[in-house]
Amino acid sequence: MSLWKVLVGLALIGSLASVAWAQAPPAETQPPAATQPPPAAAQAPPAAATQAPPAEATQPPPAATATAVTPPAATGPESHIEGIKQSLATSAAALKSYEWTQTVALSLKGEEKSRKDYKCSYGADGKVQKTAVPSTATEETKKKKGLRGKAVANKMEDIQATLKAATELMDQYSPLDPAKIQAAKAAGNVSVSVPGADNRVRVTIKNYLKQGDMVEVEVDGAKNTLQSVSITSAMDQGDVKGPVSAKVTYAALADGTQYTIKQVLDMKAQSLKVDVDNGSYSKKAS
Repeated sequence: MSLWKVLVGLALIGSLASVAWAQAPPAETQPPAATQPPPAAAQAPPAAATQAPPAEATQPPPAATATAVTPPAATGPESHIEGIKQSLATSAAALKSYEWTQTVALSLKGEEKSRKDYKCSYGADGKVQKTAVPSTATEETKKKKGLRGKAVANKMEDIQATLKAATELMDQYSPLDPAKIQAAKAAGNVSVSVPGADNRVRVTIKNYLKQGDMVEVEVDGAKNTLQSVSITSAMDQGDVKGPVSAKVTYAALADGTQYTIKQVLDMKAQSLKVDVDNGSYSKKAS
């Protein structure tokens, strides 16, 4: 699913850089040194002043050399943006040396209809290569399809049409468009939560693509890592209508490498749901 790969792209965080933390105050808030009161030496009696050599009189008083101290850039909001981008880039490179398992489950009306397991790893071309792992669940699905005949085939066509419409809609949210984010911000539809005890920060964008939709990005402000991306919207394509939501949840391996641990695509009106789970990560044999 290209949707999931795009959502973890660096463009997502880059798009938010000009909005999510742009409300921080300027670093220099101290008054300039020139506003400080004149040094005590200026109030000395005239007799003392006449004893000062001409060369010393031309020297600026010590206070005049003071300059405003700017806090280091690492404490500013931009450092969080760069930290998250760097974390994702480092993790993307590290994942190429791993192999893992992926399970894709399709549910209809709360009942699992199919489950497929894959062995995954990055190929020489930089793309994820998947090898299907045979399972009894897959065989059972095939048998049921054969018994139901044409009715099952028609139902599968409807499911595929719904999945196609949902994926195409979600693709319009990735990567996020800076212009749309700015428009939402101007309309008062962008909010940034105050970090809690767990240092989590949530950026919420309402009415991003269409009225009533919502995009939520959650990050760990202390570790500068992306935690999750959620999208809530609605399909309106031909006969396929109704709400649809997608969520990507991130986790970290023992060495700190980030990966997508779970991905969910939910179409409530059709009672259709796709769950993708990634796990069992291990280093590829050299």
